[in-house]
Amino acid sequence: MDYDSNDGRKLYEYCDKELCFLENLAFSAMESSSFIAQPELMAKVAEDSEYDLFSSSQWLNLGILKSYDDCVIDINVGQTKSYYFVHYSFQEYFAARYLARRLSIDEQSIIKFINSYKYDQRFTMLFVFTTGILVSQSDSKLFDIFMNTIESEPRDLIGMYHIQLIIQLFDELACCK
Repeated sequence: MDYDSNDGRKLYEYCDKELCFLENLAFSAMESSSFIAQPELMAKVAEDSEYDLFSSSQWLNLGILKSYDDCVIDINVGQTKSYYFVHYSFQEYFAARYLARRLSIDEQSIIKFINSYKYDQRFTMLFVFTTGILVSQSDSKLFDIFMNTIESEPRDLIGMYHIQLIIQLFDELACCK
């Protein structure tokens, strides 16, 4: 592949299927409150992402995912092992990419997800990363939808978690400028 180091879009296009798989896996694992992606989840996500784990397992050896039994990922057992992200921040980041991508495709289900989990502390960094991703894109409509959903009802009873979340999101906005 010819790659111009000044044009990251080509790299993203080249790795799109792999990124979609990692994004979907990260989001699905977080949504199911799991740090470890069991073989069933791996197979489901691979199917949903149209990603062939058996022929593309070299991408699993990049160091973002690690085999639960700490062995090098073998092409023959790609779908029979459990995996985890080497650091939870990677999982949160890829899940945020999934959320940002899906917001443009399936707005209502993502709005429902945000409304359900916006005050769940497990998802705080997911929303912070999503803010940064959306603000860096040229489509401000998606960012507006995201922020309007955060600002809309339902809110926490006293408002403390809401204020805390808004401060963290604004802090991310300041970092993106």
